[in-house]
Amino acid sequence: MASAGFLSSGSIGNSYEFFLDYVTLSITPMILLSGVFFPLSSLPEGVRLVSAALPLQHTVILVRDLMAGQLTGGDCLHLLVPIIFLLLAGSYVLIRFKIRLQNGIRGLLRNRLEHSPADSPRVTLFLEAVKIFEHEQITRRIRAITRELP
Repeated sequence: MASAGFLSSGSIGNSYEFFLDYVTLSITPMILLSGVFFPLSSLPEGVRLVSAALPLQHTVILVRDLMAGQLTGGDCLHLLVPIIFLLLAGSYVLIRFKIRLQNGIRGLLRNRLEHSPADSPRVTLFLEAVKIFEHEQITRRIRAITRELP
């Protein structure tokens, strides 16, 4: 779950400092509200409802029941929240990385073109790269990959 969060923050942020913000603003409250350090019954009702939407709380419940040997069929419902979270975060990450990759390659190639003389081999290389990048096979391949993912 944390890795999905780190990937999603990496798809948004442009530097390492953004990861620190992610830890401070999302992982720390999730740990505090998940029932790892103190029982959920000690939380106010409103906070308990908010913490029920966090995937870590359900994972903690599953692990505690598993370690105590009290895992039942009803506990399988707790497994749905982390799975849904991973699917949503994974989809978001793939879309963001795809957009960043496309924009990064185009920006890099345009930057190279702007700083090169018109008759240089870089211009020729740029024009060939644009043709390859915008070729229909690459677009089809990207679509096929995104369709294969959940």
